[in-house]
Amino acid sequence: MTQLYTYKIKVSYRGTGYFGWQVQSSQEGKTIQGEINKALKIITKSEQIKTLGAGRTDAGVHALGQVFRAEIPLNIQDDALVRALNSLLCEDIRILKARRCYEKFNPISDSLWKEYVYLFTNCREVSPFGYQYVTDYGFPLEFELMQDACKLFQGKKDFCNYQCTGTEVPDTTREIFECDLTEQKCQGHFEIITPDYYIFRVRGGGFLKQMVRLMVGTLWNIGRKKITVDALQNSFDKKLPHKLGAVAPPQGLYLRKIRYSDGF
Repeated sequence: MTQLYTYKIKVSYRGTGYFGWQVQSSQEGKTIQGEINKALKIITKSEQIKTLGAGRTDAGVHALGQVFRAEIPLNIQDDALVRALNSLLCEDIRILKARRCYEKFNPISDSLWKEYVYLFTNCREVSPFGYQYVTDYGFPLEFELMQDACKLFQGKKDFCNYQCTGTEVPDTTREIFECDLTEQKCQGHFEIITPDYYIFRVRGGGFLKQMVRLMVGTLWNIGRKKITVDALQNSFDKKLPHKLGAVAPPQGLYLRKIRYSDGF
């Protein structure tokens, strides 16, 4: 039986043009995991490879620090694996680091927390150089009201109203450790792309399918005063007939970082 070696790998990618992280059974189009699997098969000269990602980012969603486990029939130095993968992957996908790890490492259940950020602007006219990386929500917004509303997401709560169908889960309770909204100003060359933008940041133990994008859509409705802060507070008490906000577009969402006990 061929011996398999297990690696913990961190990857950054631009999700534009990909059908998300996970390999699609219907073979609809390119996925990040699929491209990485192809590269690993070339490196190992074997079909006997397995990968598992820490988060299933959707189509068009980006990652600054996705982590995945790779089981491959090849004993290779960490740095050499990084170089080999990057030599085969396109510019949209960059391997940041790799480390040999114990075979039972699970990138999902072993994580301490995950952090997402969502970038948006309401300047109404995003440059063609920025539309794939920041969402233009062209309505006036009450940002102080939205900042106060962010605090209501914190804590251990039932997020049944902040998930989309597609991935069945036994429990919709999740714990959010940190959640905030900040304004950023661009200067110099990058001011051409957008003069200012906003970062919604959320850190938690785990997330439901499209949970962060539904949180952003809810905050937008609060910022436009289409719903009240009380409606957000009450949304954790029972299943609602309708979502409080639409699913925000994918291009503003980034899986920013994942933390493990070993500091990886």
